[in-house]
Amino acid sequence: MNIKKQDTNQLIKDLMIVALIINALALVLHMGLNIFAGQSLIPAVTKHFIFILIPIMYLADEAKKNKEVGNR
Repeated sequence: MNIKKQDTNQLIKDLMIVALIINALALVLHMGLNIFAGQSLIPAVTKHFIFILIPIMYLADEAKKNKEVGNR
């Protein structure tokens, strides 16, 4: 298979967006469950925070690279 680097980068970007959405939904559901069960929200937020932060950091880095390329 001959996959171009641009196609691979676009696929990774799309997967990071999907991961961000799924992890945000998991965080909301976990927080809802903790509210319903009467537990603290802190463990839910700390467990899901890194999984939301990683895609955001990747997408921010991609945006920064694209901006630098556009300025040249």
